[in-house]
Amino acid sequence: MMQSELQLISAPRAASAALAELRISILGALREPNSASGLAAVLGLPRQKINYHVRQLEDAGLVRRVGERQARGFTEVLMQTVARRFLIAPSVLGGMAADRKDVEDQVSSMYLAALAGEVIQDLAALRPEAERKQKRLATLSLASTIRFRSMKDQHAFAERLTVAVSDLIQEYHSDTGREFKLMAGVYPNPPKTD
Repeated sequence: MMQSELQLISAPRAASAALAELRISILGALREPNSASGLAAVLGLPRQKINYHVRQLEDAGLVRRVGERQARGFTEVLMQTVARRFLIAPSVLGGMAADRKDVEDQVSSMYLAALAGEVIQDLAALRPEAERKQKRLATLSLASTIRFRSMKDQHAFAERLTVAVSDLIQEYHSDTGREFKLMAGVYPNPPKTD
């Protein structure tokens, strides 16, 4: 089975298994196949300790066996992450997950964060079926950066964007056919970090 680019973690047990600091290091090291002995050498820890954590990650469905190799007269099991990257779905938090219905201010950063969480949650629900059918999930993503000369320009942009999107929705919306969600968010670009 091929390693996917992104795995959405939607089970609390898998999230719990992934979030321990040592296990994050193991997941990073297992983007490429390796054995517990190989990981122990890379991470500078006892093989038994590494082996325990690798088994926990395997039980949580985050790593899997991908082969074997002979080393020093022993057969070593090679493990690898099921994906190159992971993202934790908000549903892992159950009733504590952010919900945009609980945020009154629809132009607040909290509303945008809850909406972004909803997108992640929706994708976590949709991806397994698409993967089972070996089909791409029909999505469209737009990302850009813009600088505003003034707050007045920022408000004018928001108004024009709202009108343009509303016009497109009115032009293409149908009472029949497949339903899609549309999300747009604008927020300050965080400062770059090393």
